Amino acid sequence: HEQMEAFTEKVPERASIVATFGFLPYLTQRPALYSFHHVVHGFYTLSRQRYKLPADVEYALIDFNDLLGFDSFYRYGRSEENICRFFWGRNWIIEKTLNNTVLLKQSEAPGREVLFRIDPPLLEEPKRILLVYDHKLLLRTLDAAAPVSLEKGGRKMSLRLRWQALQKPSSDYWFLMEVTDEKGRIVAETERPLCYRIYPSYLWQPGAVVTEYYNLFIPETAPNAFRVRLTLFDRVTGRRVPGRLSIDWKGTNHAGSKL
Repeated sequence: HEQMEAFTEKVPERASIVATFGFLPYLTQRPALYSFHHVVHGFYTLSRQRYKLPADVEYALIDFNDLLGFDSFYRYGRSEENICRFFWGRNWIIEKTLNNTVLLKQSEAPGREVLFRIDPPLLEEPKRILLVYDHKLLLRTLDAAAPVSLEKGGRKMSLRLRWQALQKPSSDYWFLMEVTDEKGRIVAETERPLCYRIYPSYLWQPGAVVTEYYNLFIPETAPNAFRVRLTLFDRVTGRRVPGRLSIDWKGTNHAGSKL
């Protein structure tokens, strides 16, 4: 609840906002409040009328792991276009991001942060490879910054992942991210979609290079020294893809990524 409030407190009281289900109870007093599931689904509730979010909505507060809003209303082959139109058809800048939650604000000025970046295809052979998944996805680099303390408790660890599609992926790949103590006990875990569901892996073209930026929440219950385990899986079938990475944090320094 503290982390949810950390997001809602950044939204002015009179500002219009669209949000996923989990945040709606915190925003009920707002004069203009919209539910993001209409954007995902593309229609009004119990209607075949196409949904159109007002163009002047000032903020968007989205938990991309909101099970009710996405799992109940997401339709493969249709919702991707709705979500892309929402994000790329407006001038959003990032106000705050943590785990799968992002707070955006409409602004005429360009933002300095991005959730992910699509780079031109690379023609040369990669000089550095961490893992190849399913002979289709190549994880070129994984960088982790030192954890930073948060006002509402806990810490965040900023990650940067750089991918290259060797073939066009047919799966909707997600990461299971587990924070463990030195004895291997799980103290926190989350599932996250590649590129926040905005640019899912099954839309990537052969040769595409994608760099993701992600802030992982480390709860107060985690020890000073911890490990982050990353396991790729197919969101539709649940199949775990062979190959797992881990990031070791020793309390004062980053010990690097391990296979």
